[in-house]
Parts: sequence; structure tokens; C-alpha cells
Amino acid sequence: SPRRYISSSGAIHVVNPVGPSTWTTLEATIGNWLITAHEHIIGNDEPMFQITQGGDQIAQGRPWWGYFAVVPDGIADSAKASVCVAHDRSRADRHVFGWIKGTSTTGLVVIARSPNTSPFQMDTTEHAITAEWVWLRFDRAGAEQTLYLVTEESGAVYVRTSTDEGRTFSVATTIDSAGTKPALEISELDGRRHYYWIDGATIHGKIYDAKGNVLEAEFTAVAAGVADKGIVARERVINAGERRITLTYIDTSNNVVNVESDDGVTFS
Repeated sequence: SPRRYISSSGAIHVVNPVGPSTWTTLEATIGNWLITAHEHIIGNDEPMFQITQGGDQIAQGRPWWGYFAVVPDGIADSAKASVCVAHDRSRADRHVFGWIKGTSTTGLVVIARSPNTSPFQMDTTEHAITAEWVWLRFDRAGAEQTLYLVTEESGAVYVRTSTDEGRTFSVATTIDSAGTKPALEISELDGRRHYYWIDGATIHGKIYDAKGNVLEAEFTAVAAGVADKGIVARERVINAGERRITLTYIDTSNNVVNVESDDGVTFS
């Protein structure tokens, strides 16, 4: 099942977004870091391995490997060559990564590409886009496999698109003039675009259809208690095409919170 990696009180936790908001501590001494997202490189269709004890099956699992994005909270990459903050994979198993390259809380957006067969052989493009946050998502429902780059720039949320895996981007479109830490999920069912961002201690959102028409004007998805730590937005498809949108965030008491919605607007 998908995972969420979130920091809290200086520890890294893995969170199960399906069902109860349970978490497991992975690293307790890493400091104030936020891990925003996790992506599988390969599918999860491998055979299940059974773990037995005394002839009784006690657990089962599948082999796994993948990427996750790490963001140090409050700084960019002043002490590092780069900090990866976004990742997505196309239907053709092409991987695209994005990060901020700078010496303070802002910097230039860098996009890197790699194939699934050689995931660490990347070619990179540095863009003249100064941002504080980046999020990447492929439109897997569309024939062109358009890549969406969502950024926070000086307290506003913008989106750009690319049909060449982030080598070039369109002119920016404003999603909201006052928002931080944006996230985007694009439905694999119909290309519907779910944008979310933090506004003060709340999470706001907008929903567009595959053609860019507004389906839901700006709304409040989470009404209170949100820390400015980032959001993970994911679609889960169940039962003959029904969808669920899950938001994972950190609240102002440093708790990890998962909320889910049938329509992407009303969460509980």
C-alpha cells in the first residue's frame, strides 16, 4: 500500500494513509526534517512472500524499493549540493525529480530525469524560476503525459506544464495569490486536477477538469490546526472507479493527520 513519510518532534515516521492513522518511527534523531512524499519505482504486483514460525504463517509481504523526497524544514540546500523535494513517474516508467537549488529558503528550480532501468543516471535542467517549494505530477490519464510543476513563489501558488519531461515549461498560471506548500494530485480516472495549499492554519483547494475548466472554486478542505510543514495529496481508486482523495499533513501540535474525501472537497 502507499506510504507517507512525515517528521514530528525531530523523528521520521512512516504513516499508513489507508485506514487508521498509524505510524512507525524510522529514525528518531534526524532533526527537524520533513519528508513529503514516497513513490514506488516499480509496481506492487510481485508474489507475496510468507513468513512462518513453527509451521504457522505470521506475516506476508512483497519486495519493495523506491524513492522518497526529503525536505529540511526551514532551509534549502545551503549545506548540500541539492535537496530533492518532488518526484513522479510516467506511464512509460520515466522518473522526474525536482528540487530547489539555492543558499537560503529560496532558490532556482532544478528538474532531473531518469529511466526506470537506470534510475540514478540523470540529466538535469536548471530553470530561471525562483521558488520556495516544488511539486511534480504527471497527467497519466492524458495521451501526452504532460508534466505539471506546481511552485510556491513569494507566497503565491503557480503551475506550469511541460511535454518534454521538464526540459521546458509553459508560462506560469496563478492558482492562488496567497498560499504555501502546494500539492497537486491528478486523477488517473479522468485527469481531474486537485490542487491544495496551506493558507495560515488551514488547507485550501481548487479542482479543475482535464481541460482546465474550474469544477470547484477555492474552498477550505481543512478548517484549522494545520502547521506550515507541507501536504501530501493522493488519489486512491476503489470499487469500479470510485475515488478517494487523501490529505496527509502535520497539525500545530506536531501530530500527523490523515483525512479522506469522496469528492476532494469535504474531508473527514
